[in-house]
Amino acid sequence: MIDIASHKFSQKDNCADADNEVERLYTWLKRNTEKIEKSERPITYRYLGKILKKFGFELKDRYKGYTGVYRMKDSVRIAHIPCSGDGVQVGREVLRTVREECKLTEAHGCDSRLFYEEGEVINFFINKYRKTLDKLSKV
Repeated sequence: MIDIASHKFSQKDNCADADNEVERLYTWLKRNTEKIEKSERPITYRYLGKILKKFGFELKDRYKGYTGVYRMKDSVRIAHIPCSGDGVQVGREVLRTVREECKLTEAHGCDSRLFYEEGEVINFFINKYRKTLDKLSKV
């Protein structure tokens, strides 16, 4: 990142021209990044429990059609959500609520691909400056 800010990124390949620098930066970003996925997918409560476990949360204390979402390390309840059974599909609003309360959203570095599958956590720098980078991508 320092090389980019000091315009040394493309000097390593003797490309002092600004257009070449932008082209090299574009090529590097294309090779080292992927699109952020923001969609919610249909899943069951059983699968939601498995997903949450890999992030350090769990579903427990089911009572009268509701269950709690707890942080495993200190047993603090994060959310209280409706739950009719393990095999029942989770509503999109419930999924959004759980992800927001557990800080497992794109804004916190966890896009849908990482949440539902295996993927890499979004780089801190990229996540922090994503709005600026998005504007730059449209120039």
